[in-house]
Amino acid sequence: MANEEHVERLKRGVAEWNAWHELNSGTADLSGADLSGIACGLARIDRSALVGPATSLRSTHKGKVMTDAVDAARERIGRAIFAGWDEHDVEELVRLVRKFADAVNGDAPSDPASAP
Repeated sequence: MANEEHVERLKRGVAEWNAWHELNSGTADLSGADLSGIACGLARIDRSALVGPATSLRSTHKGKVMTDAVDAARERIGRAIFAGWDEHDVEELVRLVRKFADAVNGDAPSDPASAP
């Protein structure tokens, strides 16, 4: 059963969850929680204890099958969306998303061309 305090912390947002999780790595318990209404960064949540304390979702066969299916669906959707885009537009999107992520994380721009 999921720890309600952990679920509530996740509902407050990715930034708060990530900050807390950095300090409490391996102690999160979201096992069995209904996370369907929570917008979050799956990569970070994947590292938490969705399937039990101190366990990665991908470390179980069932978890790996599930995350592989999510990855495959994301790939199909992405390919369908970008099928009509020219290469320059895709490269520009990648550059802008990288610039946005760097700003959110407080990092220096990873692409010199994206520096102000």
